[in-house]
Amino acid sequence: MSFTLKSVLAPLVAGGLIFASASAAQELETRSALNLELAKAMVAACIEFAEARNEHINVWVYDITGNPLYFERTDEASVVGMETARRKSITALKSGMPSAAVDVLFEEAGLAGGLIGIQSDWMGNPGGVPLIVDGHLIGSVGAGGMGMIPDNNCAVTAANVVLPAGQQLEFMEEPQ
Repeated sequence: MSFTLKSVLAPLVAGGLIFASASAAQELETRSALNLELAKAMVAACIEFAEARNEHINVWVYDITGNPLYFERTDEASVVGMETARRKSITALKSGMPSAAVDVLFEEAGLAGGLIGIQSDWMGNPGGVPLIVDGHLIGSVGAGGMGMIPDNNCAVTAANVVLPAGQQLEFMEEPQ
């Protein structure tokens, strides 16, 4: 599957997803950092998204310091998905962009995203989302185990738990 930078970023910044938690977003508006309670709420939303599809998922949340804040996986989620979710979250945090956008940049530069990931802990595949509130990067979330676009949409679901209204992300469109 081929992505363009526009096709990856447009749905992520358009806004309006319905999975938001008003109380979590309101709490975050008064904070400059994530906490364990918010991370657990994010992961729970992503797991609910996966379970509604009868899928298995791994989810990592990283804080702004680059340290893992919370990880959870569903029963039977793959070990490979655990590692890709971790790398996608790190990529989103270090770049400040969705990991899908990083993949597009790798392709445009003539680099193989998977090889870059092996060398640097980056993963240029959809499924990692930076958490940006009022222009400030506060952490990231990464999901892995369902496939590129569903992983991305799971991470978006998680991110929207804490992102304030007007800063919500949208799903990538899944092929029919």
